Amino acid sequence: GIVVRPDGSLLVAEQRSDRVVLMQPAQPFQPTQLRTVLQLDLAAGQTGVDGIGYDPTIDAVLVPDSANGTLLEEPVTGGTTTQLAAGLGRPVGVALVEDGSFVVTAEDATGLVRIPARGGTKSAVPGVSDADDVVMSGPLAYVTSLGAHELLAVDLTTLRTRVLVTAVGSPQGLAQLPDGRLVLTDATTGTIVTVPGCG
Repeated sequence: GIVVRPDGSLLVAEQRSDRVVLMQPAQPFQPTQLRTVLQLDLAAGQTGVDGIGYDPTIDAVLVPDSANGTLLEEPVTGGTTTQLAAGLGRPVGVALVEDGSFVVTAEDATGLVRIPARGGTKSAVPGVSDADDVVMSGPLAYVTSLGAHELLAVDLTTLRTRVLVTAVGSPQGLAQLPDGRLVLTDATTGTIVTVPGCG
């Protein structure tokens, strides 16, 4: 998971060490600077943090704690860690919805859940299971489904789901370009493709 902050610095999830670091872009003749923003507690036999999100309104990293099934919010410049939700299975991706709520992807049967702004009781979004990545565009959540090998568009207003791409071996990377197109990666074949967004 990688997030670009407004100042150009990067928030990076390190799965092996189960932490999120802040990386300042290197200047000529200077080393890259790293600072740990959040160190998680990796449960025995579990895999660490996968994807992350960002809330620019409060400069906080959103962290699906994959090993412990929670969604955490950590101010980048320091402060108190807030647990926004628990009982999420294996959460691996998160995105901020325009109303301040969150959508979280999970690598299990639930797939996609919505959490109210500032945390609270989660609700499953129907039609999605074994999800990996999520990006928001207005009311639409673009979601990759590992189990179905698909890229989906989910309207969070109507809860209708549309399949955009099928037969993706392992859809484990998703981003949106400024022009609305989606960038989708297939970890099985090592390919990266662009896909038109819903418009």
